Amino acid sequence: IFIGTVEEAKGIHEYNELSKLYNNLNFHAIGDGPLKKTLENDINNRINFYGLLDNDKLDAILENIDLLILPSKAEGFPKVILEAASAGVPSIVYSDYGANEWILNNDSGFVVNTFEQIKESLDLLLKNQSEIKKRSINAIKLSKNYDWKYIIKDWEKIISSLS
Repeated sequence: IFIGTVEEAKGIHEYNELSKLYNNLNFHAIGDGPLKKTLENDINNRINFYGLLDNDKLDAILENIDLLILPSKAEGFPKVILEAASAGVPSIVYSDYGANEWILNNDSGFVVNTFEQIKESLDLLLKNQSEIKKRSINAIKLSKNYDWKYIIKDWEKIISSLS
């Protein structure tokens, strides 16, 4: 799945290219943007577009998704990675914006440098289905590191230590 603004800056063209290379996989895109119509009209495109969705509908879709691919090379801290991780969906993301600071590569997801490495990651998962399950469990663990109830406890400990 791709979740984000359907625009060049978010890497939607790379996601579209993957949909053409891996015709045995189902590709989904949540979001809207300037390239949505163009991609929907591409007869070789294999992406199912959903447009903008509320959280309940997104959660329902994530229940049936194995992998988030976010081919953007310019992000801050994309919360969509944590939202997907909390549903047990690991991610493939580029390293350009420091994703390796929170995603352990080849554990809770994949942090790559090139489009070729995205394909290598997909190939690894396709060859061994148990690999996706392992990363799914680790993605859930990753999301818990950023869960407010745990972060608040850490803050409380820090604040208590100041008194």
